[in-house]
Amino acid sequence: MSNNSEVLLDVIDVTEDKEAETALIQVNPLKAALSYARRDDEKLSVIRQAYLEIKEKPGMEFVSRQLDLKNHLPLEQAVINRAKEIHEPWDWERQNLARDVNLTEQYKEFDPTPLTWRNRQGLPRLAVFDVASTKNDFTIFGRPVDLTYRNDKLSIKQRSRDSIHIGGRSAANTSSYDTIASCYQDVVQKLYDRASETKKTFILQAKFTGMIPDEVRAQILDFLNQAGRFSSVFIIAEINHWDLGERDERSMEEFWREYRKEDLSYEGVHQLARDPLVVGQLLQLDRTSHVIGSKLFLISFFDTTFLEDYLIEKTVQGLS
Repeated sequence: MSNNSEVLLDVIDVTEDKEAETALIQVNPLKAALSYARRDDEKLSVIRQAYLEIKEKPGMEFVSRQLDLKNHLPLEQAVINRAKEIHEPWDWERQNLARDVNLTEQYKEFDPTPLTWRNRQGLPRLAVFDVASTKNDFTIFGRPVDLTYRNDKLSIKQRSRDSIHIGGRSAANTSSYDTIASCYQDVVQKLYDRASETKKTFILQAKFTGMIPDEVRAQILDFLNQAGRFSSVFIIAEINHWDLGERDERSMEEFWREYRKEDLSYEGVHQLARDPLVVGQLLQLDRTSHVIGSKLFLISFFDTTFLEDYLIEKTVQGLS
């Protein structure tokens, strides 16, 4: 892809935050983003109280013990079925509150506002990468105007979900990316505007080519292997270089063929991330397993490792 992203988007203000924070966002957006990880003690107190109330609901522990028994008589089945109807929603709420208390006590909730920060060309300061994917890309597509997208909030949201791919997966195909996709709607809109003018598809892409330290990697693997913890774990990295390409309809077919392949390539020094953040996402589900919301929690942040520094040095030597 060509490196002409600096001419794509209009100059905009980076943020409306106070002057000191704005300066820090310009110099080191990841450091500024750390201040958006906060522990709300009042909210934690409310969650704890709700958990204690549901846990201590009269009679439910007795019902739980009875349901755990394996030697019920056939004659008791009607009573057991009724007990299950009462117990299951109680147990679902109890487990969810216990998980919320545990995560909120251990980790600070991360406000995704930093994902909306832009540089003076209107390009994102930060991108998100899925640690569970072998494709290491964050890609935003801008296609010529499609009449299926009306100019209303619902269709704009859907367009953003269709346009944003993380690790080769469209945000439209996984609820895990909804919160993230909503932070990039302005960039999607600008790409669509440009695509509509030129009748071409624009592809804005960044790649994560950093190395994760051993202790952070072990922590991430532990989260991924524990059911009921985080539904996804993401790396949030500063992007100093975006690749921007434009393609006509015919060449897009070739692009999709290549894009769907496993991409394990190392593409050079300019896209190595500086001190990324690691966040876990908790999807909030109703009792029918439909997603009704999500929260992000700051797990860790890390410096570059020796291997990454070595690759930087060798890449620079190769370019000189």
